[in-house]
Amino acid sequence: MVCNLALCTTMAQHSKIKIILINIAALLLICIVAVFIFKGWLSSYTNHGESIEVPDFSNLSMEKAQELAKQKGITLIAFDTVFDETKKGNVIVATKPSAGGFVKEGRTIYATVNSASPLMVQLPKLVDMSLRQAQINIESAGLMVGTIDYVPGIAKDFVKEAKFKNKSVLAGTKIPKRSKIDLVVEQGNGSLGQDYIVPNLIGTSYRDASLKISGLGASVEAIFDSRYTYKISEDSLNAIVWKQSPDADSLSSSSTITIYLMKE
Repeated sequence: MVCNLALCTTMAQHSKIKIILINIAALLLICIVAVFIFKGWLSSYTNHGESIEVPDFSNLSMEKAQELAKQKGITLIAFDTVFDETKKGNVIVATKPSAGGFVKEGRTIYATVNSASPLMVQLPKLVDMSLRQAQINIESAGLMVGTIDYVPGIAKDFVKEAKFKNKSVLAGTKIPKRSKIDLVVEQGNGSLGQDYIVPNLIGTSYRDASLKISGLGASVEAIFDSRYTYKISEDSLNAIVWKQSPDADSLSSSSTITIYLMKE
């Protein structure tokens, strides 16, 4: 009876182990099947291995191009605008990625559209500054630097005039984008070339006085009152002119104007 009880206990334990192993095997099988199903779904969802050739959208309007893009399973949006008078207006002139390339379904294609009329931008400030800064301002505004005409003057590479199509233009003037702007620049020969009337600088700030002197093509010699401390550059720029040499309203050919400054 005791042996039979032990035998029964052993058989019961073996049965439990067998059930546990079966459950583990079933769980592993379920995991393997789930992995294959997920990989199949993922491959289908991402169109794994499939690609779409980018059509040639050139010379199509955005409306027609977007219809074609929709048929191909891709998205087309206008990203940039240019003006080329040799081409038809309001049509696509380029895409990124370009025609003939291959992309996934659902990919966004960026189109450059040719405007029907020139894009206008404001001419930035160019006069009374260095040639380098003027060039930066021109390019930042979407314009291009044209010819640089050097004229006599004391300030080397100092812009005296800006021109568009051989006519003088002022800051704020509307100019077609990517137009060429010509610059008249002092060559810095160390002489103004002629006498000039010295402006009255008394009572003006260091900033304003410097601009006026630079406008003459002369250089500035600034002498600050040593009794005052200028902690930041803005303090010195706001310092006030209390004396100048040569005197205001005098006729001079001096290449330098000296100003004496005190704290505001």
